[in-house]
Amino acid sequence: MSIVSKSDWDFLYSRQYNDVVWDNPKMINPTMDWLVGKGYLEKSCMTIMDYGGGTGKISDFIHRKYGHDVLLTDWSDAPLKFARENFPKLSVMQTSCPYDVKGKTFDLIVCLNVLTYLPPMVQIKFIKEFADLLNDKGKILISGLDKENEFLKKYPELTQDKTFINNLKQGIENIGLKIKDTDRYMAFNSMYEMDIAFRSFTIEKS
Repeated sequence: MSIVSKSDWDFLYSRQYNDVVWDNPKMINPTMDWLVGKGYLEKSCMTIMDYGGGTGKISDFIHRKYGHDVLLTDWSDAPLKFARENFPKLSVMQTSCPYDVKGKTFDLIVCLNVLTYLPPMVQIKFIKEFADLLNDKGKILISGLDKENEFLKKYPELTQDKTFINNLKQGIENIGLKIKDTDRYMAFNSMYEMDIAFRSFTIEKS
């Protein structure tokens, strides 16, 4: 389903990649600060899904800081192995699509830098499936790369349009959902030795 191959994901989440990127506070801390600043985590006793959450650093942060019940999901073996070994208090599930998470509903679904790597029609399909898993007044918080980077250049299908949000806005409205707000944050990426911009948006049911 992903344009990016599973072998590429497994490479990205190998121990080498984890050391280079996800253990670098200049990468992970701005993402956490931005997430806290959104204010969506302040409600007590929330159920949250971190979809495509990789090694679980964000999920663990949310659980430790706020005590929320967090389900971490990802497609690849390597990051989930890391999460199970390092964050035993997290619930962890391997999944290739949101509908794999059956019988659960969430107050907040976080999907950070995941949909960027999927074809546009699959992006909308996933967002619709996320919405079906929301509790009343639940929210979906999505971010994606704001511009091309070296990794995405291997996949020209993903970089025909430059603005992630513009690609999705019409499709989201067509399935009866509403974009509440848009945002932008910067995080340093050690692999490219530069700050990378991420666009984000919050979705609510109309």
